Amino acid sequence: MKPTMGRIVIYKQAAHEAPHNATREHPAIVTHVYTDDYVNLMVFFDSGPVAACTSIHRTGVALEGSPSWDWPQRD
Repeated sequence: MKPTMGRIVIYKQAAHEAPHNATREHPAIVTHVYTDDYVNLMVFFDSGPVAACTSIHRTGVALEGSPSWDWPQRD
């Protein structure tokens, strides 16, 4: 799949960031696409304000421990 503006993805916090409400994974909306693996996001935390996260690489492309994004799991 290719990311496009407005798509919902899962943002995964960096290893050094404190979890929000006991989780490191949060829904996010793609706000800008640089490449198929590199985007800007608006992240929706379960507790706390919405956050803009820029220049986020896809999981598997990002450096280990860095913030990343991936597609939601399908059942």
